[in-house]
Amino acid sequence: MAREFITLDTRVDTFKTTYNSLTNKVGDLANLTTTGDSDLVQAINEHDAELGTISAGAMSTTASTVSTAIKEHALELGTISAGAMGTTASTVSTAIKEIDSDRDRLVTYTGMPVAITGMDNSTGNVVSTALLNLDSAIGNRSSLTTTQKPSLVVAINELDSDRDRLTTYTGMPVAITGMDNSTGNVISTALLNLDSALGNRTALSTTADQDLVVAINELDAEHGTLTSLNTSAKSTFVASINEIFADIGNVTAGNMGTSASTLTTAVAELEAEIDTLNTKVEPAQSLTTSASTLADAINEHDAEIGTVTTGAMGTSASTLVTAIKEITDELGNVTAGAMGTSASTIVTAIAEHETIINANKVSIDSDTGTVNAANMGTVAHTIVNAINELHTQIDNLDSDGSTNPVGAIASLTTTVKSSIVNAINSLDSDVGTRTSLNTTADQNLVVAINEVSNRAINVKDSDGTLLNTL
Repeated sequence: MAREFITLDTRVDTFKTTYNSLTNKVGDLANLTTTGDSDLVQAINEHDAELGTISAGAMSTTASTVSTAIKEHALELGTISAGAMGTTASTVSTAIKEIDSDRDRLVTYTGMPVAITGMDNSTGNVVSTALLNLDSAIGNRSSLTTTQKPSLVVAINELDSDRDRLTTYTGMPVAITGMDNSTGNVISTALLNLDSALGNRTALSTTADQDLVVAINELDAEHGTLTSLNTSAKSTFVASINEIFADIGNVTAGNMGTSASTLTTAVAELEAEIDTLNTKVEPAQSLTTSASTLADAINEHDAEIGTVTTGAMGTSASTLVTAIKEITDELGNVTAGAMGTSASTIVTAIAEHETIINANKVSIDSDTGTVNAANMGTVAHTIVNAINELHTQIDNLDSDGSTNPVGAIASLTTTVKSSIVNAINSLDSDVGTRTSLNTTADQNLVVAINEVSNRAINVKDSDGTLLNTL
């Protein structure tokens, strides 16, 4: 929209309309939500101070405007929803808190990060690896030669029962087979070989090491009851851990969008970024908007700011900062001295001028009288238009054109022909001073000549023709 200006030729009603339009565009200062609300410059400066330096370097972004920087962060964060993040939480902070809670539960269940020791080929703090190594060391249950194979305890109990029966009998005619290095019917040899295969009990890393059953029970107690697991899969630790792994996903730097490649370091990295955001956002500080969240507050400001384009703002600049600078440059130095007013802001300066105009209006109205076409004898009904109308008529009178009702100056028969006024003055000089007439009537030449005509004696020639006929 084109900018409107006030000139000396602007009518008062047009000035009023323009001024009211400017007031509507500026808005009510009482509605400003800034701390400084006495003038627009102060409010804009406050927002500028709150926004800080708007540049790619200052915001640590490639974008150099607020809106594109926010968009850049939004693209880096990705879709923030429960579905996209694989959490029940729908915000970044609550999702991280949820993952942290899951990690705490995992630490509680697995005992991480305490290293697992005391098992062959099982060191470190990875439960699944330790369990797999333990399972490998125990062997395949289906390979047991006992009748009962659901667990080592059941198989050992079966062997114990067989041992009891063997103790009752002094001999065993049936050959003992199915044990490493244990063939024949010598029970002592078979038991020694079995003891050797089971290993030294004192090498157990459990607190209880008197027998395998007690050691296994201790491990079972430490691992807890499978049915107490919070996972859907409760049949084995491996299934439960696999379920948690599936929920967490493939833990890589690329999949998590972090430089860290483990959950702990990734959470720490995100926590550091959140701390940085908290420092910049200052969540403890109350928003002055009606909205209570950053996104809604930004949307609220965006709605108040409106469309930021050259067309929408009526500027050649296309960003708020450059548009404000452009308007600031057009307004000039807004001080009492620069504006020639006692007021130091645009709004109060206009109000000051309005007061002066209103004060002088009565005097002006008194000097000009009632302004209408009838009183001024013009077609125009405003002072400016009436003056322009008379000026045009004077220009016509002062020209040599064919439309000049006075006639061309060159056609004057007076000695002086430079202008109508000079020609009249020349005639006036030729006629003389009217008050010097000796006639009784001296108000004009016609009356004086008529008076002389009435006094004149008729002079006739010899034929009786009147010689002094006027």
